[in-house]
Amino acid sequence: MRLTNKIKNFIKEHSLESSPNECGGLILQKDDDAIVPCKCTNVSENPKQSCLIKKSEVEEKSKGHKVISLYHSHVLGPQEFTWEDKTTSEYFDLDLILYCVESDKFETYEPNGYIAPFTGRHWVQGIFTCIDIVIDYYKKNFNMKIDGYEDLMLYNRCLKYFDFSWAYLMSFHLDEPKNDGRKMMDEIAITPDEEQPWQLLLRNNGFSQVKDLKKHDVILTKTPSEKFNKKYDIDYPVHAAVYLGDGKVLHHPYWRKSSIDKLESEIGPFITHIFRHKDVHEN
Repeated sequence: MRLTNKIKNFIKEHSLESSPNECGGLILQKDDDAIVPCKCTNVSENPKQSCLIKKSEVEEKSKGHKVISLYHSHVLGPQEFTWEDKTTSEYFDLDLILYCVESDKFETYEPNGYIAPFTGRHWVQGIFTCIDIVIDYYKKNFNMKIDGYEDLMLYNRCLKYFDFSWAYLMSFHLDEPKNDGRKMMDEIAITPDEEQPWQLLLRNNGFSQVKDLKKHDVILTKTPSEKFNKKYDIDYPVHAAVYLGDGKVLHHPYWRKSSIDKLESEIGPFITHIFRHKDVHEN
């Protein structure tokens, strides 16, 4: 979309009146093709560092109109789009507009298939998690799409707990947890006779369980704490990683940055399953 002076002035005014907090809003296309900016409320618990907009507010303010872009501001944050910003744009397939208060500059971004670097990602529920890095790894390296995660019970329970089911996420550059992992385990606990969503996701996308370990395999594990696992009866997978060969894994630990680590020292003792895609290791 064309970024007119009218839209720029609207976003800049909203950004300055909200400073030092970040702000966010919508660019709507009406039935008569008129393009109209619309303010939304930043409901983030850390509004100086991130912007969250309730889905219910988006639905209410866009009723009868098409959302063609999201806008937000950076005040204390980087004066450019973050990995999280770009990934949000890709997830919702919407253009982004960014106003950087400090530099008084506008940036625009259009979805183009961007995949964030694999290491150094902050944990952001819904876009940067352990399963997201597995999905991105197969998409980037093998042009494979792993579908169905959103429909699985584990994902829905996590979204319910983290309250991200109602939020559009932009400009998230935090790495400190605001939730108690133990409480989350109670929320997503799976009974022994329940179908296991992690395995189901992989099986439905051409993976099969194996006993040996080869490069590119997906590893499922319990938490990296035997004491924690025993206390909460966790004998099912709650974490996913990709085996890179040479004793190394790519993974995104809960509320830590994504990283490449040694298999044995990090997750080796807690492996529950190994899955291999039918097309990756065919001779």
